[in-house]
Amino acid sequence: MGLLAILFRELRVPLNRVIACYVDHGIRRTTDLDKAVIRDFTDRNGVAFKVLSVDVPKLAKERKLSLEAAARKLRYEALQREAKKSGCDSILTGHTMDDSAETVLMKMRSGAPWYEWTGIPAVRGQIIRPLIDVYRYEIREYLDEVGIIPAQDETNFELRFQRNALRLQLQNSSYWTRERIRKLAREGARLESYLAGLRSIAAKVTNYESKQVFTDCQSLAIKRILTYFSRIEFLPVEAAWANLTGDSDRRLPSAVRRQISDCIQGSSDNSVIRLPRGYVMEKRGATVWVFAEQRVRVNERVGEGTAVIGALSRKLALTLESTPELRERESFVLDGRVLTKSLTLRNWQAGDRMKIRGRPTKKISDLLSQDKINPAERSCLLVLADEDGPLVLLGKYVDERALPQPDCRGYLKVSWIPIHGE
Repeated sequence: MGLLAILFRELRVPLNRVIACYVDHGIRRTTDLDKAVIRDFTDRNGVAFKVLSVDVPKLAKERKLSLEAAARKLRYEALQREAKKSGCDSILTGHTMDDSAETVLMKMRSGAPWYEWTGIPAVRGQIIRPLIDVYRYEIREYLDEVGIIPAQDETNFELRFQRNALRLQLQNSSYWTRERIRKLAREGARLESYLAGLRSIAAKVTNYESKQVFTDCQSLAIKRILTYFSRIEFLPVEAAWANLTGDSDRRLPSAVRRQISDCIQGSSDNSVIRLPRGYVMEKRGATVWVFAEQRVRVNERVGEGTAVIGALSRKLALTLESTPELRERESFVLDGRVLTKSLTLRNWQAGDRMKIRGRPTKKISDLLSQDKINPAERSCLLVLADEDGPLVLLGKYVDERALPQPDCRGYLKVSWIPIHGE
């Protein structure tokens, strides 16, 4: 209420450029009073008002989150959807300096590592907090001055919520002075700024060992990460992930940050970590890969002719020929008799093996590792197989048993063709 009043009373923001949104989290039964108070205020001042409803208890149960964490996640998602729908550039929230200081103190008391002791940022993406340098008491005094009576959320006094318990404890403590509030909030902001500087340095170690450039994959040199980012090894990974998602301000959850650091330090058996928004971090020897998880599920019967795999923008062409031709790029010539078998185009599997001419029989996973095929490419590779296993790893290898024999009378040309190449 204070933020809304300040926007049009003090900052003179045109009312037709503002939408006031109330997020109903589905937790309280008394939200109708809140809505009525806000609607009365917005109607009297000519401000558009919308109610956004989310089901916090359901998400908390499904994801095993606290009500606070689930509410925060759904609240911002709802606001971002509404901003996009309504064509709004920014989302403004009424967080104050007290809120930021409380956040820093909660993180410190929780046992979180020092690099998590950040406050609430003034700006993150399209989210702006204009009151983050203003004390809470100043907002209350302003509301009294202009004669606005806000609705009170009765759950603010429920001690089952961590922030409420801390806030009520601090209200009666000599520790919680204005000077202490300002100091905690400013130190949290400085740490955020410091980490942002480190993050920009971290971005420079990406693709250090890779001589190729992949638009959907980045590699990180572990030795460099350990040299410059001891105990915060997650930063280069976070920088690479944020860069791949297209939002350099994006942050990984604390639990994922710890998993990454443990993995890079070698104190964890995990070599693959799922990152938010459909990305994966994979540690392979001295390199960490961060890539989009693009594995396409394919399992279909094929024969002579063309099969289009739209999800990969490729087509498989099987052509029976009387004489073998020079092999084109990503094409193989097989013994034509393989067509007498039941052929399947599918994803390669963990137990698949192939015998490449001049090399011993090996698992496909070992062949790909030996030839240093990057993880993003590995996840999209398909095999042409019969009932005995893979005949061709498309674009890479052909099994020795599928090659033309001396008594071969016909040849099967297998081509794996990009559709856009036509």
